[in-house]
Amino acid sequence: MSRRILSKAVAVGGLALGLFLLAGPEGFALAGKKEDAAKHLADLKAGKDAKSQVYALEELAKIGQIQKSAIKDAVPEMMKALESKDATVRAAAAKSVGMIDPDPKEVIPILVKMMTEDKDEAAKMGAIAGLGQMGANAKDAVKDLRKVVADEDKKSKLGKAAQQALKVIVVKKK
Repeated sequence: MSRRILSKAVAVGGLALGLFLLAGPEGFALAGKKEDAAKHLADLKAGKDAKSQVYALEELAKIGQIQKSAIKDAVPEMMKALESKDATVRAAAAKSVGMIDPDPKEVIPILVKMMTEDKDEAAKMGAIAGLGQMGANAKDAVKDLRKVVADEDKKSKLGKAAQQALKVIVVKKK
C-alpha cells in the first residue's frame, strides 16, 4: 500500500472515530435515559407504596428536564398521579409535572384546583411548587397565587411558598 493511500485511510479512520466519539456518548446517554424512564414508569404504575411512587415521579422529572422525549410515555401516568389517594404522591406529581415543561392550558387548572381545594397541606405545597417550576409559563395562575398569599398568614408555609412561586413566575419590568 502506498504511503498516500495509507495516509488517507488513517485520516478517514480518524474522522470516523472522531464523529463516533462526538455523537456516541449522546446517543448512548439518550438510550440510557429512555431505559431509565421505562423502569421508573413501571415503578410508578406498579408502585404499591407511596415512597416508591414518589421516587419514580422525581426521577422521571429529572429525566424529563434533560430529555423530554425520553419520558413521553410516562406523562399520562404522571398526570394520573395528580389524583392519587396519597397526598405525598399528589404533591410529588404536582412538582414533577411542573418540572417537565407541560402544556400550561392542561396543567395549570389542575394545579390551581389542587392548591386551592386539596385538604392536605403537602399536596397544596406540591401544587405551588409545580407552578413555580413552570416559571413564566404559569402566568395564568398569578391571580390564584396572589389570593393564596392574601388569604394565608405571610409567615405560613403556604404563604411563603406562594410568594416564592410568584417571584419566579412574574418577571418584574424595570
